[in-house]
Amino acid sequence: MKVTFGVGGGTIRTNNMGSRSKLYKDMPGGVGVVIGIVLVAVSLLVLFLMLNGHQTFMKTAVKATATISQIQASGDSHTVIVTYQTAAGPQTARLNQYNSGMRIGQTMEVYYLPDKPQELRSSGMFGAVLPGAILFVMGAVFILFGLQAKKSARLQEELRTRGIAYDADVIDCRMDMSTTRTTNNHSSSYSTTSTQQVNIRYTLIVRYQSRDGNTYECKSRAMSYDPRPYMQGPQVKVYVDEYDAKRYFVDVESAMDQTVVSV
Repeated sequence: MKVTFGVGGGTIRTNNMGSRSKLYKDMPGGVGVVIGIVLVAVSLLVLFLMLNGHQTFMKTAVKATATISQIQASGDSHTVIVTYQTAAGPQTARLNQYNSGMRIGQTMEVYYLPDKPQELRSSGMFGAVLPGAILFVMGAVFILFGLQAKKSARLQEELRTRGIAYDADVIDCRMDMSTTRTTNNHSSSYSTTSTQQVNIRYTLIVRYQSRDGNTYECKSRAMSYDPRPYMQGPQVKVYVDEYDAKRYFVDVESAMDQTVVSV
């Protein structure tokens, strides 16, 4: 009888992303939590300062209707130029934001300082909260990954200590490809740039025969490289819970050349 475990089994439940598994390997979970807490604290300070600055600006700012006169594109970067009427006369300035729905000739509500009419902001608070929000999200991610790393390390240690060890044959290495697109708003130049990154992850598929004679297939954690050229042999250790075969740990690192693992 052959039983196959999917993403829900073994360490796949906690190590199902290559970038995450690299984080587990390179950084203790406690360090990740500490970094996350620091980032969250800094993000709250940044949010406070940015919102306070925005409120101070809005106290003396004057509302005007601006018209988009130009949208300058350079690759994925866009700079929006608007014209608007002030008490000092017509003004032309760069807007502090861009979105794909903007069109030349479109009108919008903006605010400027009477004594500095070139200092312009849109009516929304997006630009004020964005830096702090990014730091907050980064901190939350570090905290979650750190806690998950600690949980994964406890599971692995428990299975190594109390689980049953099997020699499993490597039968396949699956490659998964994903694309990540990141958009950055540059407050200094009032422009936006987008970058695209291709992520490739490799997962070993292994097979072992249990004491009851059943054959099981398991998945290793996802990795950023194909580990097979660096393995000492065609087998890896799999540690399995004695009472729940879905709780397992595929120990890829112990089957690899230690000089590679330590890099």
